[in-house]
Amino acid sequence: MRRIILISFLVFPFLVMAQEQTQQAPLALTEAVLKEQRPAALTAEQWKKITSNPLNCAAYSIHLTTTKLDSFDCSIIDYRFRFVLVPGN
Repeated sequence: MRRIILISFLVFPFLVMAQEQTQQAPLALTEAVLKEQRPAALTAEQWKKITSNPLNCAAYSIHLTTTKLDSFDCSIIDYRFRFVLVPGN
């Protein structure tokens, strides 16, 4: 039992470091949609820092209308983010 606990304490920090290094920037199309939906209270740099964090991908959903959805290729959007279809033009 002690060996399992000792091994878990030795391995756990390496797992955390491995996950921290996998941060990727959003794809260009997703980034353009995110820039368009930036809150007025935040600067562009603050918004980019928030949306580049992988933990915030699901917290800040991207609102799409059917018109916007038809205007670009859905095969190249970044699926790490949560997309919500909203009514409107």
